[in-house]
Amino acid sequence: MRIGVISDTHDNLGKIEAAVRLFNKEKTDFVIHCGDYVAPFSLAPFSELKCDWAGVFGNCDGEKDGLRKKSDGKIKDAPLTLKFDDKKII
Repeated sequence: MRIGVISDTHDNLGKIEAAVRLFNKEKTDFVIHCGDYVAPFSLAPFSELKCDWAGVFGNCDGEKDGLRKKSDGKIKDAPLTLKFDDKKII
């Protein structure tokens, strides 16, 4: 399984789009965002991912309600626990 990890994107749409392209090119199975999206508009490129994703809030994420709504609940308060087959990621 290929898991992509990204964090501290801070509304940088160009970098987020580049990361999404890379994750898709590498056929990533799941992406984890470790926080600091900043504003809900910066989540738009994640809709182009060819895999599922989840994330946690960072210290710069002030619009938590907007981020939670825009992500369809994929962004949660830390700690986030994910399970893939017999592996657990916290």
